Amino acid sequence: MLNFGLNHAKRAWASTSLPPAPSLTKAVHPSIDYETIVVLCCAIKPLITWNLERSAAIARERTGGQGYLACNRLNVNIGLAHAGMTAEGDNAVLAQKTVKEILALISNGIYTTWSKGLNCKSWYLSSVESCLDLIRWREHILLHDVSSRQ
Repeated sequence: MLNFGLNHAKRAWASTSLPPAPSLTKAVHPSIDYETIVVLCCAIKPLITWNLERSAAIARERTGGQGYLACNRLNVNIGLAHAGMTAEGDNAVLAQKTVKEILALISNGIYTTWSKGLNCKSWYLSSVESCLDLIRWREHILLHDVSSRQ
């Protein structure tokens, strides 16, 4: 799942950094602005490095003593994860910057959260649209909670 987010962020960044020419990235992201790209990049980096660190640690734990052998290369992944969590900005700082940027986008009217009324009776967990509505509703509640603390 994180690969989808990473690819989305890469395509968005590439669509703004390429010279104006017809390309696949322009078709996928026709009007993405700088502020959105900052949010995407600040959000995806901590998620990927935290996931790599957790995955590598769990793999090393599950393999027991074999996980320490150099031929398994788990030590390389653990090292890369720790380097990624501190290089180019600490993950906790980037996560805070993501929330700050999203709140700024909301206050400027660029980004909007949940606009539908809450009608839970029509939601079914087998429906993709209902699951997306639940995610959007959770985002709305969390951002409202964070913005009320300021």
